[in-house]
Amino acid sequence: YKWHAAKYDKLDSNFNAKIKSGNLVTNYNIDTVLNDIDIMELNTLNIPVVINISDLSASDMSIDNYSKEQAIKLIKKLRGKNINIILEPYPWIDNGSKYETEWLPKDMDAFFQNWTTKILKPLMDDIAVPYYVEALNIGSSFTMMEDKEEQFCDMVDYVRRYYDGLVTYRTSW
Repeated sequence: YKWHAAKYDKLDSNFNAKIKSGNLVTNYNIDTVLNDIDIMELNTLNIPVVINISDLSASDMSIDNYSKEQAIKLIKKLRGKNINIILEPYPWIDNGSKYETEWLPKDMDAFFQNWTTKILKPLMDDIAVPYYVEALNIGSSFTMMEDKEEQFCDMVDYVRRYYDGLVTYRTSW
């Protein structure tokens, strides 16, 4: 474990860390992940939690409990390994057959209310805060919604009330 002996590059607000990161697929195997972290000498891991969404116009969604529990198990195993963790709510639309870049909720106010209170708040309360997750990705590739700047700012303000780590959003390319 060469990278364990090196200086631990901690994700923090100074952004001085040199990050070597990996992203997980939603159906990862914990033992394989632990092995791959060592092989690839990673110091940061993006861990998805599946968010079930019925279709591309849905304004409501729910956390997949199995995915949430799997993330908690993995984070517990990573805590002694000096691995930065980025927690990501991962949109799983129409059983994974549709892409979040095409998601356009028909009720935008309901979407932001639900995403904030039904997704981000439980992820903060149940995972990010108690397990000292270094960063929370509040969303990924919401291409059809990215013009809603005020609502995104309100969402970040809400997250900041409960979570002290880094807050990020991933855009599509």
